[in-house]
Amino acid sequence: SAPKTAEGAAAILSETWIDSKEMTFDAFREYLKTWSAYKAWKDAHEDDIDIIDAYFDKHQQRFGISGNSNVTVSWPQFAIIA
Repeated sequence: SAPKTAEGAAAILSETWIDSKEMTFDAFREYLKTWSAYKAWKDAHEDDIDIIDAYFDKHQQRFGISGNSNVTVSWPQFAIIA
């Protein structure tokens, strides 16, 4: 139910709200390529190396994991109430 006081609302808003999902390393790589910021960067840098692939290739080697390795991805959430 909804909080009945400002203090109750503040208590809810002060809690950490994190969404998490488990996926493969390769699925995470492909998910990041759906972001509009990446697409805008890619359009502006058509002839450059793919920044996401370079990042993931480096970290696959660094941590010795495969594209099929499972990773947990977490997104902290927040709300602005005006």
